Amino acid sequence: MQIRVAVAFGAVYLLAVTVTASVVRSDDGTASPSSGVTHLEQGWTPEDRHAYAHDVQGSHVLPYRWFAALARARGSQRLDDPAFLRHTGFLESDAPASENPDRLPVGLCREDGPDGGWLGITCAACHTGEIEYAGTRLRIEGGPASVNVPAFLDEVRSAVVAAASTRTVFGPFAERVLGAGHSAADASALRDRLCRQIDRIPMQTDAGPGRQDAFGMILNGVLARDLDEPANAGLEDAPVSFPFLWNASRLEWVQWNGMAANPGVRNLGESLGMFADLDLTAPPAAPGGPPTTLFQTSVDLDGLARLEERMSRLTPPRWPENLLGPIDRDLAAAGRGIYVNACARCHALPTGSPPPDDYALTDPAENPYGRRFIPVVLTPVGEVGTDPRMAVRLQTRVVRTGRLARFFEGRSEAPALEVLGRITRIVLNRRVREGAFTLESFREFTGYRVPATATDGVPPRVVPDFEGERRPTNFLVYKARPLDGIWATAPYLHNGSVPDLYTLLLPSSERAKATSFHVGNREFDPKRVGLVSAPSADTHRIDTTLDGNRNTGHDYAAELSDAQRWQLVEFLKTL
Repeated sequence: MQIRVAVAFGAVYLLAVTVTASVVRSDDGTASPSSGVTHLEQGWTPEDRHAYAHDVQGSHVLPYRWFAALARARGSQRLDDPAFLRHTGFLESDAPASENPDRLPVGLCREDGPDGGWLGITCAACHTGEIEYAGTRLRIEGGPASVNVPAFLDEVRSAVVAAASTRTVFGPFAERVLGAGHSAADASALRDRLCRQIDRIPMQTDAGPGRQDAFGMILNGVLARDLDEPANAGLEDAPVSFPFLWNASRLEWVQWNGMAANPGVRNLGESLGMFADLDLTAPPAAPGGPPTTLFQTSVDLDGLARLEERMSRLTPPRWPENLLGPIDRDLAAAGRGIYVNACARCHALPTGSPPPDDYALTDPAENPYGRRFIPVVLTPVGEVGTDPRMAVRLQTRVVRTGRLARFFEGRSEAPALEVLGRITRIVLNRRVREGAFTLESFREFTGYRVPATATDGVPPRVVPDFEGERRPTNFLVYKARPLDGIWATAPYLHNGSVPDLYTLLLPSSERAKATSFHVGNREFDPKRVGLVSAPSADTHRIDTTLDGNRNTGHDYAAELSDAQRWQLVEFLKTL
């Protein structure tokens, strides 16, 4: 079954769940109840949650003082207004003031820098879920968010454009940033910076809350903006649903199409696409001259290392029977047999043993360190039949190499994923040469996927392509993983085109009759196991007849009776 996936610890059946009340700490250090958010037990402490929500990665969306001073282009509401941020889907943070002094929502942070620093977007923005049922809000750490990142960025861009181009908007903005009585020269310099910022945040394609053409955004940011090759910009029209992250570090392949095995390169690429600075236009260093800034980046590798370590301890959420209702054990037992016959070929069940032997793992001979990982099945797009646009875009997109042609054997054009992959590896190689890693920390950062030996305690220079690293050559596939925690990860399929598990188990011909639904509503349906589709001011209509949004394919349960579908749904709650 090619539905969104997760990995579990322990037995198949849900035996118990611990629900803890979320707390915030007041200035005197005492604990006080928060505004009704409930956290399920997922292996993290409150300190883990707080750090994850706001930990820096090197993202520089725009100067922080601007964020605090800019007003939306439509109306007078400020960009940092909590009501506006809630409207775009950001979740309230319960981190204490010591971790979040600016009272930012989950997924935003203030990055260090001159003149007040930068507004940054963190991993938690897209990978922290929340569902609501019977008045209870359940926070899902590492789950898919309902944030609308493109809508937020478009609001930021529109505010910058308005401030740069409209005198009545620029005046109050400049006074808030520069102070009263600022000079005309300072105002002119500020306007010039605003104009440059417009190109840094291109217009976005709004795919709706919880969805984004993440790969298109990364490729456009690095290969068009940073490389200064405008012709490399492509349409961002292949949305994916934000994947969930528990046990991601243990998987054999990462990303929806299994495009890499190296989590360090994956995390680095994500940060580069999320507005980290990257110099791809500086000239190479002259012989005997000072070091060049080419491939220098603001990405915080220490922050990414902390993120990956924290993710290695995140466990899937268990179905909270005391909140969402009891699981019917007889139905679930029948559903387990159906799962074994219809689903387990691609989505393995746990063995029942404790970690790290909770799954049948890969052969240690396949890894330079003898490490074992949870296998994933890479299903050809033509076989699974789900919307192919995301996989086809990544397989076929070709870009200009521009001033980096010498790194590509002089080729003026190359596949986009090859160019991005080599850039990220050269960036990482530069940091290796600068002494950013010990041997062990380098191995940890790359998930023990890249061979490395010690030279004075630091890995030797790594060739741009990371020789010996395992990488796929065919991206026309979609990845299948074990499904523990699947109940908490709607909407389903890689593009988020199906609102609930019951609908996913229908024959695709029946599923396709539902030509639209709304995303952005957090109200949970515990019977169908998914999100309620109901229009509101904060939701977005998904037209499933459009390429990129199609809800067809994945017909592995098509022959089931309706009673069998409900049995399978009940079993999926136990994972």
